[in-house]
Amino acid sequence: MGTRHSRNNGIIDPADGVSANRLAAPQRAGRPSLSGEVRRTRLLEAAARIFLENGYVATTMAAVAEAAGMSKKTLYQVFPSKLILFDALLEAQFYQLPIPPDLGGDTQEEQLARLIVAIATMLMHPDRVALVRLIIIDGQILPELATAFERLELSRDLNDLEAWIGQEMAAGRLWVEDVSEAANLLFGMTVAEPMLAKLVKAPRHDTMELLERRIRKAVAVFLRGMNALAYERPADDPAGSARLDAEPAKLA
Repeated sequence: MGTRHSRNNGIIDPADGVSANRLAAPQRAGRPSLSGEVRRTRLLEAAARIFLENGYVATTMAAVAEAAGMSKKTLYQVFPSKLILFDALLEAQFYQLPIPPDLGGDTQEEQLARLIVAIATMLMHPDRVALVRLIIIDGQILPELATAFERLELSRDLNDLEAWIGQEMAAGRLWVEDVSEAANLLFGMTVAEPMLAKLVKAPRHDTMELLERRIRKAVAVFLRGMNALAYERPADDPAGSARLDAEPAKLA
């Protein structure tokens, strides 16, 4: 009768019923562990490609997972539904891109023009234009996309404009009756029409140089119009003493 060998000596005991070849086989290394942020970023990058290629309706979670090189289980752990995934993509594309806090410029006119040029450059990126177009087209089929469109509404950019206008009002360099209304007016004068032309693929060939020229003209008209309104305010207005110069205000 053969001698039983101890596993502690690295020899297989036949009584264990385990194949020596099986134990001797090298163990496969698992996939390298990804941090939550890296995993999320990779999934959003894959989602952007698939949504833009296929549209919202035809995109499947399986296709996104495959494009990201991950399992559907992992995808659903991070984004429980396609709508949540798409909403996160909009968040990343439109709301998390920082506008430089210090745009420079010696005058109101120059600083505001630079801010709007930065906003326009971000919005006019082909992928972002394509995403807005996708929402408009597929939103006619799926009412659920209406919530995504409501979230989009370019509100982040209006918030940037509102913040700038509020800052200038607090410093006594600008006066408007309604900050939100003024921001909407300014956005409409500068970015809205060129953005619409991009969305409908209008046959025009605006360059960033032409767009910047349009923005600077609109900013000049806006600020001079606000100056005129400031001079029309009643003398007993508590804030009426903050009168604006006809020339662009110098920044402190």
